[in-house]
Amino acid sequence: MDAQKGFSCSNAKNLAFHDLRIDTQKGPALLCERVAGLEIDGVQTLVPHQDSAVVDLKDVAGAYIHGCRTTPGIFLRLQGKSSRDIVLQANEFGQAPSAIKIDEGVPDSALIQK
Repeated sequence: MDAQKGFSCSNAKNLAFHDLRIDTQKGPALLCERVAGLEIDGVQTLVPHQDSAVVDLKDVAGAYIHGCRTTPGIFLRLQGKSSRDIVLQANEFGQAPSAIKIDEGVPDSALIQK
């Protein structure tokens, strides 16, 4: 998908995004705020932006992110003191040494990498 802006969702439960390539002109490919129960599988972009992550999560609880690939830049940004149980497994972040950005205020235990 090529778009001006990516997907944005808030105040939702049990969302799933599978096998998507989202290339935006600006901003994140996926922005989720106050979401409980989120699965992100096989999401990628070929057009990363220096000023935003591909996936931006704020106050998300219970996310499973797997099978994603990234190009140079930030893939995942975590925000919010209510963020918790964000599991990363089997992703390919090799091209992006700083693929994850965790903002101040996010609990240290929020991110689980397997």
